[in-house]
Amino acid sequence: MKTAEVVELRGCNIMLMSLAAWGLDQFNPVPDRKTLLKIAAEDGLNPTKKGGGWYVARKIEYKDLPKNLYFDGSRFRYRNPQTGERTWFPIETTKHEAVEASIHLNAKLAPPISLVARVMGTPNFSEFSGEWLKRQSTKSKSTRTQAKYTERALSKAFAGPITAVSLKNISDHLSKQTVHMQRHHRAALVEIYRIALARGAVEDNLPERTERIKNITKKRPRLTMEQYQTTHSQAPEWLQIAMDFALYSLQRQGDILKLKYEDIECGYIHLIQEKTKSPVKIAIGLKLQEVVSRSKRTDIHSRFIVHKRNRNFPMKTHIAKSVLQEGWRKAVKGIADPYPTFHEIRSLGITMYRDQGLDPQALAGHATERMTDNYDQEIRYEEAGTL
Repeated sequence: MKTAEVVELRGCNIMLMSLAAWGLDQFNPVPDRKTLLKIAAEDGLNPTKKGGGWYVARKIEYKDLPKNLYFDGSRFRYRNPQTGERTWFPIETTKHEAVEASIHLNAKLAPPISLVARVMGTPNFSEFSGEWLKRQSTKSKSTRTQAKYTERALSKAFAGPITAVSLKNISDHLSKQTVHMQRHHRAALVEIYRIALARGAVEDNLPERTERIKNITKKRPRLTMEQYQTTHSQAPEWLQIAMDFALYSLQRQGDILKLKYEDIECGYIHLIQEKTKSPVKIAIGLKLQEVVSRSKRTDIHSRFIVHKRNRNFPMKTHIAKSVLQEGWRKAVKGIADPYPTFHEIRSLGITMYRDQGLDPQALAGHATERMTDNYDQEIRYEEAGTL
């Protein structure tokens, strides 16, 4: 508590502490002033306006109470520093009993780590989470974006010295997340603590001691050929071209949208896949050639194979992923509930190629055959002889 933030009222056995200083000492993050005044009044601190600022007062006989213990004039009350929940002690509780109980509760719920950290120079959690975020710079754009949001959420949840974070704090934080976000946050916390552990800031990787999140089994609706044909019939021309190109080339939507006519050379499409960074040389068969020819016959002049005119910018013909997904959603709506995503065309194409005895692994850009098997919709039986 800073000296400048404490005022003694002459002639009164009352010490005043500025509302802002009291809030900073008690809460993280600090609530707004209206909420602070309400909490102070509930805790019997008698908020007082003096010299243009608000102060809270505690009677001299109770100024030595431990942190989080309050007296409202008749009963002692303890505020849980982790949840903010207030609990009244029985009315017959003496000051000595209330102080002793609060000391034990503070030791479990709010160890005085801030003063220890100040002397020892313990770094904040954000220093290590920031270092972790820097190490994600070599990852893909989508991974970096996810990491940025994850780091922001974790830094807010665990603001302050990293040694002040308990296993229960981490467990409680993870339990509030969705299953999908629990996996992201736990994995990030484990890596952040590894950095802190290597630098001697902590002695244990607490997140590793939390329960590991089980693998999520995705239940995604598959796209049948009948659904594909129905959607195709009611889709606009540019979307039909995108659908057919995806079906016969097995490329991801991001790669399809960036392809230009100049990428076609000597009967092949030369492509560096966006996700894997793998160069792929795609032979243009009869079906794919027919799709490219239809694309050239549209009344829109464009460099892109899949294109449409932008109403706001007529010279712009490139299609963003969001536009493709919205167009697909409108075309497929009502065919299935929940409806399959555009990405399921890739799955349908892999099944189609295998039905014709062709291996789609290289075309799909998969590192292993097992990955390609995940997209195949058919159960294929192998013949086994008997005696």
